[in-house]
Amino acid sequence: MERYGTAFGIHPTAQAALDRLGVGEKWPGVRLLPGDPAEVKRRVIDGGLLSTDDPRDGLRRFLHATLAELSANPLWRRLMTHPEEMQAVARKLDPARVTAMSDNPVTALTEFVADRSGRGELVHAHPAVIIGVLQCVLLVPMFADRLGDPDLYRKTLDLLVDIVASGLTQQK
Repeated sequence: MERYGTAFGIHPTAQAALDRLGVGEKWPGVRLLPGDPAEVKRRVIDGGLLSTDDPRDGLRRFLHATLAELSANPLWRRLMTHPEEMQAVARKLDPARVTAMSDNPVTALTEFVADRSGRGELVHAHPAVIIGVLQCVLLVPMFADRLGDPDLYRKTLDLLVDIVASGLTQQK
């Protein structure tokens, strides 16, 4: 069985606890974080954010790809809907090791926001604020049952993605 977090610098004690809990047995094929980081980066960054020269369309594609990634991984969805569990996991990760990974999607997003902000293609705001706005969109599925007609949820989410992507980019 593949080690859940070896690539993410998870403390050996945390890894042992995950092994004792049988995470891989409960959710076969599911690791601590959503898949191989290179594969996640390929889908959400390379196939989404960087797949076009238009920053608005790139943000739109990134949000849709990331929402799909979150919906496909039950453990990641659990971490997103239970912030206390996400915080517990985050405390076990070595931040320096995670950010040093060349295929880290978070690092790639941060670099994109800094680069595009520097070019004047994104709204004038601190990069952490822009990333925070994107994270807000990614939390919406947690409240899907509170957003009115379930038949309109997908359209509501699509419109929100379009509004945020448009609102974060400079109009041409």
